[in-house]
Amino acid sequence: MPCGHCRQFLQEIRGAGGIRILVTSDAEDGCAPEWRTVASLLPRPFGPHDLLAKNVPLVLPPPEPPRPPPAPPAAVANGFADGDLEARLREAAEAAARAAHAPYSGCPSGFAVADGEGRVYAGGCLESAAYNPTLGPVQAAIIGMVAAGGGPAGDVVAAALVEKEAALVAQEATARIFLAAVAPQASFHVYNYKPSDA
Repeated sequence: MPCGHCRQFLQEIRGAGGIRILVTSDAEDGCAPEWRTVASLLPRPFGPHDLLAKNVPLVLPPPEPPRPPPAPPAAVANGFADGDLEARLREAAEAAARAAHAPYSGCPSGFAVADGEGRVYAGGCLESAAYNPTLGPVQAAIIGMVAAGGGPAGDVVAAALVEKEAALVAQEATARIFLAAVAPQASFHVYNYKPSDA
């Protein structure tokens, strides 16, 4: 069964009430796994509809048309094209920041990491109405890396963070702590934007 934080976080997703979750935790009591809706797990929910205007997008807004894949880099050596990795990381972190869901703090941010093969993984912050179960961009990027079949976080060789200048909810300290703990050899760049840049 999802915990209370997870239920609240799921409440932030567009069409949350109809999302179905396979509940297996009752198996030890002899019950078969059962599909349950978020609405049945979180009766009388408190969510974005209580705090935000109706036109504010929720997590998982309608998809944009697909973009063509980027051209492969030329002259790759040891997994990296000369001068290419930093630009790719920044671009991925910027895209993650633009896709972030931060309607409560107004501080969208994105984090991108690269492994030794030059593969880039990125994630943006995802806020919840309850605020406490917010998923930060560092966690989102590493979840993306794991979900895409990348190696362990210790394989990270470079990272980039894009966040608002003088953000009330800043992510740089978390990113530095994470990298120091799991990938101290990784290079790290922080790019700040002004609200007018968004």
